[in-house]
Amino acid sequence: MEKNADFEKIIKAIDAQKSDLVELCLQLGNTPSHHAKERRLGEAVLQWLAAADIKGELQFITDESVNAVATLPGAGDGKSLIWNAHMDTGPELGPDATEDEKKLETAWVDGDMLFGKGMINDKAQLCAFMIAMRAIKQCGGTTIVQDPATAVEPGMPQSALDNVEIDYCVPLDEIVPTLLRLVTSPGGAVHPASRTGSARPSAPRAADDSWGPGGRAPTGHDAPA
Repeated sequence: MEKNADFEKIIKAIDAQKSDLVELCLQLGNTPSHHAKERRLGEAVLQWLAAADIKGELQFITDESVNAVATLPGAGDGKSLIWNAHMDTGPELGPDATEDEKKLETAWVDGDMLFGKGMINDKAQLCAFMIAMRAIKQCGGTTIVQDPATAVEPGMPQSALDNVEIDYCVPLDEIVPTLLRLVTSPGGAVHPASRTGSARPSAPRAADDSWGPGGRAPTGHDAPA
């Protein structure tokens, strides 16, 4: 089967972020998010996504219980993609909780394994979705660089060619025509988004509407039917 170049690019980007995935798992896994008290975690999720230029918002259920909704809009006419992972890890521990029970509420690394209640319920899945979203965001754009042979300072575009995957390398007078061709041609890869929480989310848009590929991708509580 012929490989899809766009998919391979995204998979490569995800593989390159394994250490970031572990770091994110430890960050969110050690952020308390007991049932109906997920606001702090929801804010952390959106802050991380915002750093990747992925916009989102909190959807309040109560003052402390939230959905965190983020979206990557598509550019074509494909179907929407929804991802979901709940944020709460269960009831808060009582005052007589043992040290082992308290540790289990956290997240830690032992060898090449991640441990902790938050990892299996359900923050590891949430973190994986977030890393995938960022990889798709990073791979979703088109990179154009001036041909170093036509540049006054060839070292600048050459540095881009040496360190970044470039889609187009063209002379200076071809940059604008290339941009015009790209923005007027149809296309669009699947761009997921992220939602977290327990309240019923807004109804997803139809697959053939203006969202195009990418719709919503929740990362929070399972929404009731």
